Amino acid sequence: LLEESEKDRGRAARINIACLRAIHYKAIERVYGDHGQEIIEHVRRAPRVALNVVLPRLRHKDEEWRKARRDMNKIWREV
Repeated sequence: LLEESEKDRGRAARINIACLRAIHYKAIERVYGDHGQEIIEHVRRAPRVALNVVLPRLRHKDEEWRKARRDMNKIWREV
């Protein structure tokens, strides 16, 4: 999403939403539920603003779901 040269420099990065694929949109819909389509529209209209909110939430949810999966794998192994 962010161009590498600008991400490394810490400048206001240019955002390339063309690299978003169906899997990314599905993840947004899954996290935001009924409001998923609205969030996707915001990403398309104003990606810089929307992604500043969406990306941290997606990262947090990913971390949360990975932890839940690890915990459940321990339980499932015992069964």
